[in-house]
Amino acid sequence: MRRDISIIWLEDEMEDAFHDYLKIVKKAIEDKGYQLLGEEYENGIDNGIEFLNDVRSREKYKQFFILYSKNYDEIKETVITKINEEDNLGLLNNTMIINLSSPSDEVIEHEFQKAIEISLSKWDELNALRGEYMSENAEIEYELKKILNVDLTDSRNYKSLYRDFKNNHLSKRDITHNTSLLNDWMQMIDKRNSLAHSKEEFNDVKGYVISNLDDKSIQIVEEEINEERKSLIHLSEQVKALIRAKPKRIINNTH
Repeated sequence: MRRDISIIWLEDEMEDAFHDYLKIVKKAIEDKGYQLLGEEYENGIDNGIEFLNDVRSREKYKQFFILYSKNYDEIKETVITKINEEDNLGLLNNTMIINLSSPSDEVIEHEFQKAIEISLSKWDELNALRGEYMSENAEIEYELKKILNVDLTDSRNYKSLYRDFKNNHLSKRDITHNTSLLNDWMQMIDKRNSLAHSKEEFNDVKGYVISNLDDKSIQIVEEEINEERKSLIHLSEQVKALIRAKPKRIINNTH
């Protein structure tokens, strides 16, 4: 799981207020259980909008941006001008603008904290999806144990429960009719087991990726979160429906 947050901070006035804002950001990050790492970015750019555009032009970067200024009207005009020049409204994706002209320190602090919350909530989604794989399959295991009359404390392997259900609760016709679903179910079991032993890394092409420690082809990808979640939930519901249908138990008679 990601523990460190790297921040590139572009500042044109190294005054006391800057250090106060940095403390707010640092505290908001640490309150979420992360650690703040500092980085330097040297490219001669001293304008927040130009800097944002420069970073966004490098496709592997998807940083969340916070633009702030005491002159709110000026920064709005600068943003509008840049969007028109680039003909790209997406320039402001994952960007918040904070007005520092407010006379209230509490309001400014709240705006910084809100920005960090929004940014980290997106980062946390990837690990939440890994947890969803565990949760959905735990529910399926529970359903299997009920229909198989297995004690809920039984530590039998998940695949063993799957095979028991497939071999003793489904007819050959059931298996043929549900071949694709059964194959997808087994792949989901393998993925769930693999993600239990995984690590998170940054990929230059895919962004953040959680992959199995030994087999990196088994992974969930940050930029594919929505599709992955939708597919997982749909498959899980199909599997539960199959189990809950309670097909007649097959008895093999010997002569």
